[in-house]
Amino acid sequence: MLRRRRRRILRIKRGIFCMASLVVVLLGVWVLRGMLPGGTHREVLRVSGEDLSETETESREAQEAYRAGNNIPYGSELAELEKQDSRVGQVIENAGRYPERMLKMLAKNIETLDFMLDYFDKKDLPCSETIGQAPAVGEVPLLLQWDERWGYGKYGESIVAVSGCGPTCVAMVASGLTGRNDITPNKVAAYSEENGFLTKDMDTSWDLMTYGCTEFGVTGMMLGLDENLMANTLANGCPIICSMGPGDFTENGHFIVITGYENGAFTVKDPNSRIRSERSWSYEELKDQIMNMWYYIAEE
Repeated sequence: MLRRRRRRILRIKRGIFCMASLVVVLLGVWVLRGMLPGGTHREVLRVSGEDLSETETESREAQEAYRAGNNIPYGSELAELEKQDSRVGQVIENAGRYPERMLKMLAKNIETLDFMLDYFDKKDLPCSETIGQAPAVGEVPLLLQWDERWGYGKYGESIVAVSGCGPTCVAMVASGLTGRNDITPNKVAAYSEENGFLTKDMDTSWDLMTYGCTEFGVTGMMLGLDENLMANTLANGCPIICSMGPGDFTENGHFIVITGYENGAFTVKDPNSRIRSERSWSYEELKDQIMNMWYYIAEE
């Protein structure tokens, strides 16, 4: 009887030892897999204020280096923007599907992010036939070249959102002076391309700003660079389109519309930025960036 009890106790001890050994082995494997390269341990990363749990196969630094790597055009700029808005990561993950011009557009202007995110769903939809409600005659509306109603429209090898600042400025001025709502940036861009105002470098010729714009009911005439002359022109109800060089508005070339002057500052409507359109600009800020100007009247 005593012998059987001893054998039973011995079997129990052996079972406990085996179980403990198995637990130790499993713990060791788990630790090693978590520490060795290729491990599948999980950790929580803080990105733009949100906890994101994801399986790690490389360090956070390596992941950020990949996002900013040479594989993605403007990768480093986009990685910086992702710190402002985590949704930029969706663009980075699909960078190979976007035209490079669009990646540059976003890299230079985070205001275009929603346009980028909607690209695949809306790029083949027809452009709007109007700008919406007709403006009051004399009131120049702010139209943005990357507005989804027309920004996906083709403009040569590019699209209106990327290269259509010139046509968008003409659409603003023509709509404001005529009170028409059917002069859209896409329609002006199509006319510009069909009539030779679009260059091989996807730039809009200055000729569109003079005799080209007559197609839309307005006449454009060159204006000298002088603060008082500009102020008087605007006071007479004539908006001004400016061709801009490198500076606050562009690294290369750009068009903007000047619509008013008050207390020593100009009101600007920038087709590429709602933010820049919401502030006033002094003559000193603008003068060294202006390459050419035209003022406009409605044709009778």
